[in-house]
Amino acid sequence: SDSMMLVSVDPVTKRYDLFSILRDTYVEIPGHGSSRINAAIVEGGPELAMETVSQLTGLSVDRYVITDFEGFRHLIDAVGGVEIDVEKNMRYRDPTDKGMYDIDLKKGLQRLDGTKALQYVRFRHDATSDYTRTERQRKLMAALASQMKNGTTLIQLPSILKQITPYVQTNISSMDMLKLAGLGLSLDTQQPGQYQLPPMGTF
Repeated sequence: SDSMMLVSVDPVTKRYDLFSILRDTYVEIPGHGSSRINAAIVEGGPELAMETVSQLTGLSVDRYVITDFEGFRHLIDAVGGVEIDVEKNMRYRDPTDKGMYDIDLKKGLQRLDGTKALQYVRFRHDATSDYTRTERQRKLMAALASQMKNGTTLIQLPSILKQITPYVQTNISSMDMLKLAGLGLSLDTQQPGQYQLPPMGTF
């Protein structure tokens, strides 16, 4: 699991909190000893990953959604892209993937399609590397949530879910997805809590 994010939703206060969990965080994986947290899904699938995250955070985690690069791109394209203020020029070429996932973004406010959004959340060539990358991931997810709240209706949701379903693995039923999506449209998406685990400077 290259990127792990935990979402906690409070349906009463209409607030959600977004946590990034650094993939190299060294934790105790139940039944498998100590290792990096991204090894949990390899050792025991999403169930063990959820159990490990629950143990780390003290939060009860019982739902998951997994996607890959292609799924992420289809999600962004399904909602018409996402508007992001790209904070600087970003360029990177990975010689191992024959240019398939090259990164080439210009600084400034722009609407990113799925391919460009993937480049934005993958870029990690900063002084603080994965810390800054996960910050960008939370920034994009918060922008996406705000955009969908303001520009999406309940009538559109089934169509969007239908488009992205082939690209995700989840234990959330279609009915519960629609309920969560409906709740999402009523959430306070302007000021989500955004956190990083472990916080910078703690080790």
